[in-house]
Amino acid sequence: MLERVIELGRETAEAVASTEHLRREVKENKAARIEAEQRASRLFDRVKELETKLDMAEVNLRTVLAAARGRGATAGPADSEMEAVLRILKTPPGGSATTGGDGGPDGAPEGGPEEAAGE
Repeated sequence: MLERVIELGRETAEAVASTEHLRREVKENKAARIEAEQRASRLFDRVKELETKLDMAEVNLRTVLAAARGRGATAGPADSEMEAVLRILKTPPGGSATTGGDGGPDGAPEGGPEEAAGE
């Protein structure tokens, strides 16, 4: 009878230790989940910010290219060249840019934006 009480005491102690261990794990997991949610929120906000900047850059580029056409640039960029420049701008950093038939990435002419703007 005494041995059974001792055995039950050991089992109880093991159960209590296991419960405490599980509580610590739950607490750690909750903290990790909260941290991950906060990081995801920050990254989502950053993506929105970058999308806004991209949209503004696209509008500005279209404005510059339209102004270059409007002042009588002799070699004004074609719509296909404008689209090629926009594709390059929209390619994520480290993204693979394919080379088009005229030497530049995604079909853009070599020589940079100055040449694409007709200057």
